[in-house]
Amino acid sequence: MAQYKWFCLIIVAILLSSCSEGLEFTYTGSFPDAEELQGERILEQEFSNLTILSADSVIVLTKMRPPYFKVIDTDFNLLAEFGESGEGPGEMNELPYLLDIYRDSDRILGLIYLNDRHQFMTIDISASTDLGETVVARSGRLPSSLMSTQFQFLHPDGERLIGIYDDRFNRQLDERRGVYILEPEEGEYQLVELHNLSIFPFDTMAETNLNAKVPAISQEREKAVMAGRFYPTIEIIDLNSNEVVQKYSIVEQLPAAEFGLEEFQLGEVMTYYNFVAATEEYIFLLYEGVENRLLENPQKKWIQVLDWQGTPVHQFLIPEEYDIHRFTLDIDSDRIFAISHTQDAIYSFNLPSGWRE
Repeated sequence: MAQYKWFCLIIVAILLSSCSEGLEFTYTGSFPDAEELQGERILEQEFSNLTILSADSVIVLTKMRPPYFKVIDTDFNLLAEFGESGEGPGEMNELPYLLDIYRDSDRILGLIYLNDRHQFMTIDISASTDLGETVVARSGRLPSSLMSTQFQFLHPDGERLIGIYDDRFNRQLDERRGVYILEPEEGEYQLVELHNLSIFPFDTMAETNLNAKVPAISQEREKAVMAGRFYPTIEIIDLNSNEVVQKYSIVEQLPAAEFGLEEFQLGEVMTYYNFVAATEEYIFLLYEGVENRLLENPQKKWIQVLDWQGTPVHQFLIPEEYDIHRFTLDIDSDRIFAISHTQDAIYSFNLPSGWRE
């Protein structure tokens, strides 16, 4: 009976997601000329930084060594640190990448996933800050059919999880890259199909990597964006209907969706987006524009801003001296806080007045 339930659920999910295949990619139009930003190094005493996310004027850093979490205000004052290594409640035996952060009523929550345990944890950042120790609001495990497929998570509300999966190795779902929307309490999920690319001749690892996506979610948690790592496309998912509702291309003519195995293995493909953040009104995409994905030298990057309707709003140039890899937004003060992993540094960038115009 249980097997029949899962079989029916997967079939229904595929049928529900198939309607997005009728959508065509719409060209966004060109972005405005890039405006160069100059950054200031901040939190110079902080090293071994993994991730940086913010919510309501609170910045949360995760670190490579305990205490794993540092909570800082936007004047860069330390509010709390917590998170110890171990197997006990609230402890972690691996690096806790902070995947998502958001306000839920009167508290700020953060989401992590522990691969070794196949366990997700929702950390109560507010309570942890007050007590100086990790307070777990909720934890759970993925269904077995999803355990080897997850790549990234978002937390749309207090109940559901969104995960990016690739089923080419596991072959329990649809052998594609897509999104699942999970109800952890029931162990039930729905699949949402994304645009997929192919490799010829076929290679499982190469095609999995080729279809990499980077996600973000709106502040009101009602829509999510998936941007292509190696393909110039953006897909918008409505989290009320659980379907792709818009597809955008940042180039007028999309390249072929089939790639040669040798060229990909040699790195001879364009890298487009490496990170994305979002507000309720705008999507901020970290654009690389590198034609060889194996290059390791510091590179200049662009932050491209468009609204959720696919209209380009602004474009910022980040010089190669900063070599940023991920960032978070304090939209109230028009600032971007970014991490450079190669420099083990954190930078603050002020957005110019009138950038929304």
